[in-house]
Amino acid sequence: MSCGSNSNFHCIVILICTHRTNVEQIFKRATVDAVNSPYDSKTAAEIFYVPASTIRRLRGESSLRSHVGRPSYLSNDEELYFVSLLQLLPKYGQSLGLSYRPGVKWLCLFMNRHANDTKWQREGKTERERAEGFIVNKFVWDGFQL
Repeated sequence: MSCGSNSNFHCIVILICTHRTNVEQIFKRATVDAVNSPYDSKTAAEIFYVPASTIRRLRGESSLRSHVGRPSYLSNDEELYFVSLLQLLPKYGQSLGLSYRPGVKWLCLFMNRHANDTKWQREGKTERERAEGFIVNKFVWDGFQL
């Protein structure tokens, strides 16, 4: 059986491996070699027959698609400040109603980014009444106090 120079590892796997444990050991060793190699993830994937995403994940490299999509309207610092303002609103009894509403996707993505910092629920009727202080209006009609 002849093997090309690029497929040496593949030929070794075919010729040597007859048991599942041998296959697992060889692939584990190939993964370790690929992660420790000086090559970039794509080249190491071709040489060691290990997926490039696995090599990047085990090396701790960030995803290649981390900046894909529409750019954010706010910087990270501005978003954290905005979250702190949103956390203050219920203390003062203010509603989050807006005349201009951003898109649904923007709000969902914002909520996902700050899921641990914010609690999303509707404003209750009693919260508004507490903020207004239960103001009672008195009306006078024909000299009688109602």
